[in-house]
Amino acid sequence: MTHPPLPAGLETNFLHVPEYAVLGFLLARALQGGGDGRAAPGVLAGALVLALLLGGLDEFHQAFVPGRMPDPMDWVRDGAGAVLGVSSWGLWTWIRR
Repeated sequence: MTHPPLPAGLETNFLHVPEYAVLGFLLARALQGGGDGRAAPGVLAGALVLALLLGGLDEFHQAFVPGRMPDPMDWVRDGAGAVLGVSSWGLWTWIRR
């Protein structure tokens, strides 16, 4: 088992994408610093790198938690969610401008 038991019918692999999408969106928003303009590519790249590092750190620390194991595919799912969230922030700043 790589995670604590969840309610029946709830697939944990699915949860990585929305969880990291929210994280990526909020990181991009925070790194932009409240500016009203469009998000700079560096802000978006920084948010993505930070989200990927956090996802990797999360998988790494699971090696030290009894009953859990790191899974590289979880990190891939985290990355997919982060790309979705960071891209959503970039698109939002472009649309609202």
